[in-house]
Amino acid sequence: MQVTLPAYGNAMRSVETRTDSQLLLCDESDVQYFVETYGDVDVVLDEKVNVYRVPAFSGARELYIQNKIKECEKYGCE
Repeated sequence: MQVTLPAYGNAMRSVETRTDSQLLLCDESDVQYFVETYGDVDVVLDEKVNVYRVPAFSGARELYIQNKIKECEKYGCE
């Protein structure tokens, strides 16, 4: 399977995950790791912040963030 994310210039690409983290993709091996881990999903460039969004992850990301907020309110955060 060959997967290529759209590139912007020679810059590295950051893509969101199902949590509040992002993965930095430097080369095709990083893209392959992303696909093996998260599946072959559609990505959309958010030009305001130069990060690739994954619409299929939006529900999981929002749930993760809401649960993280609850944990921070309960236990505190750094």
